[in-house]
Amino acid sequence: HWFYTIGQRQGLGLSGGPWYVSGKEVGSNTVFVSSRPAAEAGARDRFTVRDPSWLSSPPETDRLLLKIRHGPGIVPCSVRPLSDSRLEVRMDLPDRGVAAGQFAVFYDRERCLGCGMIE
Repeated sequence: HWFYTIGQRQGLGLSGGPWYVSGKEVGSNTVFVSSRPAAEAGARDRFTVRDPSWLSSPPETDRLLLKIRHGPGIVPCSVRPLSDSRLEVRMDLPDRGVAAGQFAVFYDRERCLGCGMIE
């Protein structure tokens, strides 16, 4: 399970796809895959981030840009503090690859503001 990420499509070595990693069970070292319709049904438009780390200070606006994983996609989002150590993030477009343990990186246009780990 260590070598796969939720939403991953490349490098699975399976025929008859496309196939997407849709879940993982750490205890049994099991990776679950699904077809596109099943993967799209699991798309999320919100998640929480713990322990956000800002490069200077927390942003003054709740509208930011968001990048998750290695892909080129940057998505508009809104952020809302839930506590001193947690944020709620709502993406304008759902994403099927949001997974706990990944990092969400926040931007104001091209300027990186900070990041936090997805819960």
